[in-house]
Amino acid sequence: MTRFLGVRAAMRAGTEIQALAFTTEASKAYMAGFRRDGGSVKAQLDQRDTTFGDYRTKKE
Repeated sequence: MTRFLGVRAAMRAGTEIQALAFTTEASKAYMAGFRRDGGSVKAQLDQRDTTFGDYRTKKE
């Protein structure tokens, strides 16, 4: 039981940060791309994530 201390607080903090992130210009522009371009979710995520070169878009 003690290993889960702070999980609720972390989830709440994450939720607050996510809510704030949706109001940034970068987030608004990214979401507008879905509506404007009508592309697939995968294509939009690839475009966003390739810049970072990690996880699923990492070049092997």
